[in-house]
This record gives sequence, structure tokens and C-alpha cells, in this order.
Amino acid sequence: MKYVLSAELTIYEVYELQSELESLLGSLQDDLVIDGSQVVELDSAGIQLLIWLTKAVASQSGKVSYSCLSDTLAEAFDFCELPYKETMYKERMDDS
Repeated sequence: MKYVLSAELTIYEVYELQSELESLLGSLQDDLVIDGSQVVELDSAGIQLLIWLTKAVASQSGKVSYSCLSDTLAEAFDFCELPYKETMYKERMDDS
């Protein structure tokens, strides 16, 4: 399943977003691919939400990968030393 993050992942949006993601987890049948290309504003609450999401999907025997990241999100992951590069989703040529 693919999920596109909104432009803002800050303390003001994460509560509502977490509720949405909890609903998504209830219907998740496979791994989750996150598109982070639209993220332009991020704070520690947004990072915490993404860590929670990764752990929640893992508890259901799935994994989270990223199809693309905005510069903002990539810089935040680098700053926090989060290992996102290994989880970048690699689309196969025959998937199109």
C-alpha cells in the first residue's frame, strides 16, 4: 500500500494524522510505502510519528519503505541519524 504524506508534519498536524494512520493500519495487508516528496515542514513530533508508524507496521510483520523524500525530510532523517536509505523503495521496471 502506498501513502502520501502531507506538506506539514508538525505538532499541529500529527494528532489528526496519527488517527488517520491508525485506521490505515487496521486495513493494511502488506508493506507500506511512504511518499515523502511533499513534506516541506517537519518538527520532532513529525519524526516521532514516523518512528511510531515504522514500529506499528513492524508489529504486524510488515515493513515501511520510502518511495521518495523531500529535501526537508531527508535532512531531518540525516540529522537524527535515522537509517532511511536502506528502506528506499526500489520500483521495478515491470511495475509500470
